[in-house]
Amino acid sequence: MSSFHTIERVKQVDHIAGAMYASVAATSVSTTFIIWHFIYSRTIFNGGYRRYKHIIDILIQSSAVYSAIAVATTVCAFLITGEAETSMNVVIVDNYFEGLSVIMTVSNNCGTL
Repeated sequence: MSSFHTIERVKQVDHIAGAMYASVAATSVSTTFIIWHFIYSRTIFNGGYRRYKHIIDILIQSSAVYSAIAVATTVCAFLITGEAETSMNVVIVDNYFEGLSVIMTVSNNCGTL
């Protein structure tokens, strides 16, 4: 009778989680670019870009931090090897980045950082 939580099964789950975080980072970067381009293209000709520059800077910086955390979490998910010592270090770092991603998500939804 085989165990449900084999090393190979855990690796598969970690790789799926890594792919999910990679898609989160790609989505965050691409939607931020689309929003920036929309605001820029609508305001550059009538001189309103300066009015929105601060908001655009906040949006881009927030997306950059969130995407960096998602990329770091992606790397951690792919680095888990199943060996106790190496994987434990990666899991500790991964848990730290996942905590940061929760904080960034909550702070972005609340409008404060």
